[in-house]
Amino acid sequence: MLPIGALLSHSLLYGAILSLLLSAFIVVTLLYRPMIWINDAPPELRAAAGPISDADRRLQRWGGLVFIALLIIAPVVAVAGLRLPAGGSLTFGQAALAAFVVLMTFNTVDLVLLDWLLVERLLPGRIAFPGAPGMRFTRGDAYHFRGFLIGTGLSLAAAGVIGGVAALLW
Repeated sequence: MLPIGALLSHSLLYGAILSLLLSAFIVVTLLYRPMIWINDAPPELRAAAGPISDADRRLQRWGGLVFIALLIIAPVVAVAGLRLPAGGSLTFGQAALAAFVVLMTFNTVDLVLLDWLLVERLLPGRIAFPGAPGMRFTRGDAYHFRGFLIGTGLSLAAAGVIGGVAALLW
């Protein structure tokens, strides 16, 4: 039986790595290529900013693919890394919990550090969109908390799928 402490510390480590990678991508692109996030902006900012360039659209697509890939790969690798300490196989509950902790670590970092601290408080004036000088990207804490709740539901669903597949295959 895998001790819960080992499962949690292992999963938190993978969640921290995922959070570091995705947070770096988000911060760099918000500051230097903010148009790839235009769909997350308030409607009045979207209207003022104008259309997205072809280069930004390509980055939006490729960045989105890498983003989703990391969201899938990190919990799968974390679960796979628990097989040996668990004695070769994991239960559904162990695998699902590990995947959920990895995903929720990022979801929490995204809410607290990126959304509430950086976007809403520290950097709202630095996120500048072409055609919309002086307009703020902020949407309020409640908007970001709603996104966190959606992320929690998606994390739970993904953890269930990953846990089920891991329990069947390993």
